[in-house]
Amino acid sequence: MARSRKSSLATAAANTIITEPSSSVLFIDPAVNPLGPLIDSEPEDQGNQNNNDNELNEDNDTIEESNVLEIPAEFAHERGIISAAQSAAAAAAAAEITTAGPTGGASSQPEPPLFEIAVGDPVKVGELASSYTVYSVHTHTTSPAYRYSDFIVTRRYRDFRWLYHQLNNNHPGIIIPAPPEKQTVGRFDESFIEGRRAALERMLNKVSRHPLLQTDPDLKIFLESDSLNSDIKLKDRTAAADHHYRSTDQAKSAGGIIGAIGTAFSINGKFVETDEWFIDKRSYIDALDIQLRALSKALDTVIIQRKELADNTADFAATLTLLSEVELSRPLSTAVSGLAEVENRIRDLHERQGLQDMLTLGDTIDEYIRLIDSIKTVFAQRQKAYTTWYSADQDLNKKQQALARAIRIGKTAPERLAAQQDEVGEYERRAHGLRVAYDDICKTVKVEFDRFQREKIDDFRASVETYLESAVESQKEAIELWETFWDRQGFGDVQQDQNRPQVTA
Repeated sequence: MARSRKSSLATAAANTIITEPSSSVLFIDPAVNPLGPLIDSEPEDQGNQNNNDNELNEDNDTIEESNVLEIPAEFAHERGIISAAQSAAAAAAAAEITTAGPTGGASSQPEPPLFEIAVGDPVKVGELASSYTVYSVHTHTTSPAYRYSDFIVTRRYRDFRWLYHQLNNNHPGIIIPAPPEKQTVGRFDESFIEGRRAALERMLNKVSRHPLLQTDPDLKIFLESDSLNSDIKLKDRTAAADHHYRSTDQAKSAGGIIGAIGTAFSINGKFVETDEWFIDKRSYIDALDIQLRALSKALDTVIIQRKELADNTADFAATLTLLSEVELSRPLSTAVSGLAEVENRIRDLHERQGLQDMLTLGDTIDEYIRLIDSIKTVFAQRQKAYTTWYSADQDLNKKQQALARAIRIGKTAPERLAAQQDEVGEYERRAHGLRVAYDDICKTVKVEFDRFQREKIDDFRASVETYLESAVESQKEAIELWETFWDRQGFGDVQQDQNRPQVTA
């Protein structure tokens, strides 16, 4: 089924965008995508197509109908649009042929590569203010993109931050798992290092399980490079040279005006969201953020109270030990000493339970608080994509008006008029590309949000199960300690109670 657009760029802009001069506020009509969303529909009446469309279809009669890209009527005569559509249709046909099986049908997709990543062995490096912690990153994978199936590298915290920012830049609209926040005080405490290690491991495993992120070249560099800093510098120099070449080429072809697609433009105005889906999801995310932060604060209080209870239990055990040393009655001294030993064991249980709470439920809560921040980031990326398209469309309108005015006056030299037409064609292609980019990021955000919801349910369920199992095991161990102490002291021995002398009033 051919993909077509219901409305043109100019019609969509006129019908769905209202600009209030007094406040410079952009409103989006929720009923119509201002960029003309792609929809699946049957081709409209072929008899109404112009001659250029017929010639395009005749020239591409070897391309299946499902791969033909229809061109809006107002773009049919513009320079570059037809050739761009032909190239895109040919690329789509080639992709279909590549993926087709021996009988012409779609071949079975290969299974995605598996990744098992472990972060461990934290080691402090350096002295005083220049000290930092390095971790070993052990990767086992079935991906053919890597030189080996099993390898280990060392990384520090800032390397994880670099990977996070690179993935955000490379994949707009995708929710990127974020590393834990920076911390300057207590960053070498054992509990803090263990919590950070676990969070970094969860981050890498989530990234490696994502079907798009697992093929990212920066992830590959991060996981297997033995000289990460050198590879990053080499990559940056190569990217800078490539960007300079493309910028120079674009400047020559567009008179130095058109920049790379995706470049942000600043707009003096406030973006007002009116799409119901995004309004609902923003409200949900804000409410979830508040609830998770409240839950995290409550859990921190529980962990602190467990630590205080463990300290008080240790003080109680120490006092009992002193009492057992001065008690003259040997049976009583033995009983008090045994009670002190049990209390010390109970203290260990409280401390272990507090650490377990932090590493299970606490880490999951913190992880999803960071993921919520990542969701807000992709919402901002969508808004940026919209404002970029809007600015490009405004520039296109100005160029079209100037060209129409020059044609109407009829005093412009033919060479100058041809240059203006070429310039308008460049602006049209850029605006059209930005419109498609905005549509793509909207669809990506929705797919990613559904993925976030599914993973959230699974992760919290697993976390709560682990939390409950740990609590049950801790209580069982405490009960076993008390029962053993009870039996050893013979408190339940009925015969012993009967042999005791009776005290009469």
